[in-house]
Amino acid sequence: MKDRSEMTFFEHISELRNRILRIFVSLILFSVIGFYFHKPILDIIIKPISSIVISDELSESEYDRDDSLENIKEEFIESRFQQTKLAEFFILCLSMSIFFGFIVTMPILLYEIFMFLLPAFKKKIFFLKVFF
Repeated sequence: MKDRSEMTFFEHISELRNRILRIFVSLILFSVIGFYFHKPILDIIIKPISSIVISDELSESEYDRDDSLENIKEEFIESRFQQTKLAEFFILCLSMSIFFGFIVTMPILLYEIFMFLLPAFKKKIFFLKVFF
C-alpha cells in the first residue's frame, strides 16, 4: 500500500469503504454469536432483576414460617417475561443480540476510526499510537 500522504481522493474513499465493511462484518458476526447465546445473556441480564423481585416478594409474602427459603426462591425465579404479542420474545432476543454485537464491536470500531484518522494528525498525537 502507498504512503497515506500520497493517496488520492478515491484511494481514501476505498480505504474508508474497506474499514466500514470490516466494522459491519464484525457487527453482524458478533450479533449472530449474541443471538446464538441469547439464553445465557438473558439470564445474566435477568439475575439482578429477579433478586429484587425475590426480596420484595419475600418481605410481603404470606408464607408460613415453616416454608424453606429455597422453595420460595424457586417459585419466584421461575417467573419470566410476559409476552403480549406473538413475536415479542423473538424481537427481544434479536434486539439484545444486536446490542451485544454493538458492545463487542466497539473496540474494533474505535480502532478502525482511529487508524483512518491517524495519518491526518501526523506527530500531534504520537503518544496515542502506543495504545493502538
